[in-house]
Amino acid sequence: MKKQISIIFILCSIHCHAQDEIYQIAELQIKSKGTIYITESDSLAGEIFYSFINSEVIFLTGPDGKETKYLAKDIFGFKSQNPARNFLSLKTKGVVRSFQSFYENITPNQGKKLLLIKSFATENLSNFVIVNGQVKGSWDIGLYSLLQQVAIDDSIKKIAEIVKDCPELSNKIRNKEKGYHFTLMTPSIFKLRIHENIVTEYNSCK
Repeated sequence: MKKQISIIFILCSIHCHAQDEIYQIAELQIKSKGTIYITESDSLAGEIFYSFINSEVIFLTGPDGKETKYLAKDIFGFKSQNPARNFLSLKTKGVVRSFQSFYENITPNQGKKLLLIKSFATENLSNFVIVNGQVKGSWDIGLYSLLQQVAIDDSIKKIAEIVKDCPELSNKIRNKEKGYHFTLMTPSIFKLRIHENIVTEYNSCK
């Protein structure tokens, strides 16, 4: 009986991991018609290509078929049409250096309490391999506070502290309510939903 339970647990773990990996692979890049904003008002339209493996770079192919590379530090941001997504270029303070990177803006109406969400590699890029067109590697989700201009460590306690000006939300996180709490073992697909819950509720908090 114990052996059967162990087998079921292993199969479930493999299935959950596979589902998580499929979701992450689908999220690794954007190929779409879109717009790059050199400034808030100056823009260029065309086919864009963006990979979360390198979140500091975006490529734009214009009507003439010429592909141009843009660094996050040199532009304001970009939008894609399919899927419709909006990214801003913001400075992140890393352990070794500070750098510009693209963060996805999921805040409605450019909310004052802006939190952003980003997918990023948690390992050195040299650890990534491509198998049958699929990227293998470790991925995670992070938050960024525009008010404090810092990336938020992926810690429930630190997130609860950041949103303490919204007591109801902060308490949900501290009390480990469903949909507002995750652990180190939480699959990324579920952690993403939790981050989205936190971001959406915080930005609508009055």
